[in-house]
Amino acid sequence: MSGTAPGERPVERSEGVSAKGERFWGIFGGALGALSSALIAVYVEIVKSRTSRFPRTDASGATLLGTILMAIGGLLLFTGLVAITSAR
Repeated sequence: MSGTAPGERPVERSEGVSAKGERFWGIFGGALGALSSALIAVYVEIVKSRTSRFPRTDASGATLLGTILMAIGGLLLFTGLVAITSAR
């Protein structure tokens, strides 16, 4: 016995996957991540630097957070684009 029930077969890797849908959601997710992290970096920094008792210290934390999130978003976008271009 091969370990599968009668009438069942292994699912192929490409079944149920739309290349167009995968491209759309990959690019959309990467762009949304990069945009949201850029907005966090800019607007949180503006708010923190105006309302904080120690504006430079608090604004640098927001800048660091935004930079890290933007790098992650860019990495995800790059990974998605590499996966799209190398797909057959």
